[in-house]
Amino acid sequence: MKRLHTGILPFLAAIPTVAAALDLTPVENWRSQEGVRINTLVFNDPTGKIRYQPPGDWRIDGDTTTLSLHPPQQESFMQFRLFQRKPEAANAPAEDLAKWACIFLAPDAADVTLLETRPSPFTLCGHPSQEFIHSFSAGGQRFQMSMAICDLNERERLVVIITARSADFAAVHGTGIASLFSWSKRK
Repeated sequence: MKRLHTGILPFLAAIPTVAAALDLTPVENWRSQEGVRINTLVFNDPTGKIRYQPPGDWRIDGDTTTLSLHPPQQESFMQFRLFQRKPEAANAPAEDLAKWACIFLAPDAADVTLLETRPSPFTLCGHPSQEFIHSFSAGGQRFQMSMAICDLNERERLVVIITARSADFAAVHGTGIASLFSWSKRK
C-alpha cells in the first residue's frame, strides 16, 4: 500500500512558491505558563516574530516557504505553504479560491467531492481565512483534505493543508486547526 504523504508531499513541493517576507523555517523556542515549559516555534517576519505552538506530539520540518507537521496517525499531515499574492486588477472578477484550492489535491485523487466551505475557521494576526474541505480516493482509501487560505497582507498568502484518512480526519483536523489559535505576532 502506497503511503499518501510519500505520494503527495513531492507533488506539493513541485507547486511553485516564491520568496516571501515571512520565513517559515522553524526555530525551536519555548514559553512558560504557570511554571510549565511549553515548546513553541518562532518564525521570522520583517515586522516582528511569529510564535506558534504546534501540537505536542507531531514531527516538524520545514524551510523558508513550507512547514510540514506529521501527526502520529498514519497517512496524515498538515502543511503550511507561502505564496505570493497576485495583484488585483481593477474591475476583475473575484478570484475563484475554491478552484485554486484544488491544486493541492493528490495527483492520483479520484472521486473528488467538495464537502464544505467554511468562512474563517481561524484568524492569523487578525486576518480571516477561508477553508475548503474535499473528500477523495487515492491508493484504494478514502481521504479528506482541508485547504485553508489566509491572506496575510497584500503580498503574501498562507495556505494550510490538512490531509488524513477519512476515519482520522476529524481528530487530525481539529487538533491542527486548534493549534492555529496560538499563532501570534511578537515585536
